[in-house]
Amino acid sequence: MKSSLAPTRIQKMNRRMPMLLLLCAPLAFACQQLDSSASSENPQPDFGNVPDPGNGTIPDQTETPPILLDDGTTTTDPCVKVTQDADKIRQNHCAGCHQAATPGAQTIGAPLTFIMNDAMLSNTPTPTTNSDWVAAGLMDYVKPGDPEHSLIYWRAAIQGDMPKPAQDPSQISYPPTTLSEDSILHEWILHCMPPTSSASTGN
Repeated sequence: MKSSLAPTRIQKMNRRMPMLLLLCAPLAFACQQLDSSASSENPQPDFGNVPDPGNGTIPDQTETPPILLDDGTTTTDPCVKVTQDADKIRQNHCAGCHQAATPGAQTIGAPLTFIMNDAMLSNTPTPTTNSDWVAAGLMDYVKPGDPEHSLIYWRAAIQGDMPKPAQDPSQISYPPTTLSEDSILHEWILHCMPPTSSASTGN
């Protein structure tokens, strides 16, 4: 019985083989096209808009691309944008209590009433009466180049207790800074605040 069925199966397979070859031919052709382009020994890299140095290496990008500012202009100095963003963060989270031009700042935010004044922030020592601040080495409101020892960064980003929640319903409640805002303040103090001796007055 098996010997009589065997030829029948072979015959059926022989009849199907041309159909399978016909169906698979386009796929085989496509694979050959891909393989032929991929098998080039020295493919030329595509550098897009960057000039090809001509030796097959990836060129270095040594120029800062334009950075868009809030007013629609651009700059190639990253600190211009970082400082602009740091000003906005201080205005939105701190100035309501810590800027003398803001009503209530002299009483709510004392002794820090100059949060928007870069020169005063980096030239005014913190009160030595606060032993916790002294022990933590927080001797400056802003210590250019050292965010971790700058009181305003430490309070907002590390300890996370500034801005404080409103004490009564009549006061405005300011939201805490986000991780993104903390990173901007860190970069501003680390790289964009001028040294204490040449700090210029901020906004």
